[in-house]
Amino acid sequence: MLNKVLSTPIDNLVEIVKNHNNCKVSYLKNELNVQTIILDRWLVILEEFGIINVSYNGMDGIVNFIQKSSPQDLKKSTEYDVLNVNKIKEDFIKKAKMKKLTDAKIKEIWPRFISTKEDIIKNGFLDLTKKRNYTNEKTNKAWKKYREELYNF
Repeated sequence: MLNKVLSTPIDNLVEIVKNHNNCKVSYLKNELNVQTIILDRWLVILEEFGIINVSYNGMDGIVNFIQKSSPQDLKKSTEYDVLNVNKIKEDFIKKAKMKKLTDAKIKEIWPRFISTKEDIIKNGFLDLTKKRNYTNEKTNKAWKKYREELYNF
């Protein structure tokens, strides 16, 4: 943590994960001396910002640092991750599994979940097509195809 005036526990968390590949959540909890609920919140936030990746193998999670080469790369990555159908599905499944939902239940509630998020997703999609200078016709065709893929579970 060179050149830092103040170091927060979250900074410490990121540093530990940077220096220890495949870091277990239980290890982080002990190293940082924090409650599980607080650590889980930090991990969710850091994962949503694309700083770390958390995967679960049994009861204990494995945390890895995501290397980004520049703030511009982070912005690009976040734009595409928000619209990446597979990423949306993976995140949904991961959270549903944490709530101990069955595969059948996950498949059943997916369309309702997507319908509640469709406006937000569509706005992000339209912003991206606008940045890419798509014509209205191309945007409509792309949205139709993307939407089909989004609802197909």
